[in-house]
Amino acid sequence: MSAGDAPEEPRDIRRARRALEQGHVESALGLAWRIAGRAAPRGDEATLGLLAPLAGEIERQADDGSRAEAARLNVFVSRCLDDVRAGVPHSSPFSFVFGRPGEVRLKTCPECAETVRREARVCRYCGHRFEPPLAAGS
Repeated sequence: MSAGDAPEEPRDIRRARRALEQGHVESALGLAWRIAGRAAPRGDEATLGLLAPLAGEIERQADDGSRAEAARLNVFVSRCLDDVRAGVPHSSPFSFVFGRPGEVRLKTCPECAETVRREARVCRYCGHRFEPPLAAGS
C-alpha cells in the first residue's frame, strides 16, 4: 500500500456494505450494530469513521419497519465518534439504548485530569481549552 492509499476497510464493514448493496438492509443493520458494539468500547476511531457513512446509507435505504433502528444506529455511531474525538470514555450500545435520559456525559481534561462535562469548551479547574469535535464527515 502506498502512502497515499486509504487503509483497507475491515472485513466486517465490507460484508455489511455488500449486504446493503444486495438489498439486505436488515443483515447490513445487524452487522453494523455488531461492528459498532465492538468498536465503541475500544475507542476505535478508524472503524467508527468508516462505519459512520455506512450507517447513514443503511438509514436511507431502510424500510418503515427498520428505519427507527437504523436511525438509532446512525446516531449511536455519530455520538461514539464524537466521544472518541473529544476524549470521552467509551459508550456501550446498551447504555446508549437503555441509558437514563438526561444522563450527564463526562470527559477528562488532558491537562489536569479532572472530570468535566462533555460539552465543556474550557476546563473549569485549569482553564484548558478543548478542541471542538470534528464533524462526522471530516
